[in-house]
Amino acid sequence: MFRKTMIIAVSICAVVVATQADTVYLNAGDTSNAVGVPSYNNAGNWSDGNPPSAGNDYVVDGYLLRTENNVAGSEFGGDSLSLINAARLMLSGYDNVPYTINNLVANEGALVSGRAGRSYEIAGNISILAGGLEGNVGTGDDNRTLVILADMTGVGGFSVTGGASGYTKKVTLAGQAAYTGSTAISENTMLEVTGSLLIDVNDGENSDISGLGDLVFDGALRLDVSDVTTSETSWNLIDTTNLGVTYGENFSVALSDGQEFTQAQTGVWSLDDGSTSWEFNTGTGVLTAIPEPSAMVLLFTGSLVASLRRRQK
Repeated sequence: MFRKTMIIAVSICAVVVATQADTVYLNAGDTSNAVGVPSYNNAGNWSDGNPPSAGNDYVVDGYLLRTENNVAGSEFGGDSLSLINAARLMLSGYDNVPYTINNLVANEGALVSGRAGRSYEIAGNISILAGGLEGNVGTGDDNRTLVILADMTGVGGFSVTGGASGYTKKVTLAGQAAYTGSTAISENTMLEVTGSLLIDVNDGENSDISGLGDLVFDGALRLDVSDVTTSETSWNLIDTTNLGVTYGENFSVALSDGQEFTQAQTGVWSLDDGSTSWEFNTGTGVLTAIPEPSAMVLLFTGSLVASLRRRQK
């Protein structure tokens, strides 16, 4: 009986070891056209010689990973997909059918619209590391759109690149974009926000939205002010000088904890949270914080006490 139990235990351990996740690397880049077999959900150029499968993590380091041409979008087979060191994922299948990646990690990675005149969708969730994520909609004489349905988190930033005058080069953020880095929009491109976008506000600095392109904000602006400790001050959140900014009828402003601003007058959104009066001006893109009188008294009293203690010493 003891020998039988030991055999079963050893067998279970062997199964556990066999099913531990492996890290699989792309050994060579896919071509940017229809030549060769793309590696997205095929054996292609993966180091283990197999199509992506559950239980494994996949890393593209500096290479181009491409989906199949003229095939409906599909779910990535692996547990995660990492794009690092200028790696690119080129979408080249049918448009308006989502590619789902349940754990996409970007650290200087890019999502690329691979075919002219098409709208590609990315679903799942995205983690943006310090190197950032790029949404590339091409520089050719054509229309291209990327729609990011996935929720986005992480400390890195997001940029919209490409652009060509007279054509629609657009990235739409339709999920909850809660990354804390900045957002940049290149010339002749557009960023459309229909979901929500977080801006991280800190003492003396903040993430922001800047560039030379266009911003169409028809979703929720979320402000994380949890690290703000200074007295009256202001932050430039949206570069309305260089960006072409349009606000839609669904635009709203709220703190990240859920407290909602109200539009006191056209273009001016306000919130009094009990200790601070917040005001966001859509025309200037500036957020202003004015402590309530009671908070100012406490701040002054605290400063005075600290000063007196230093003098006594």
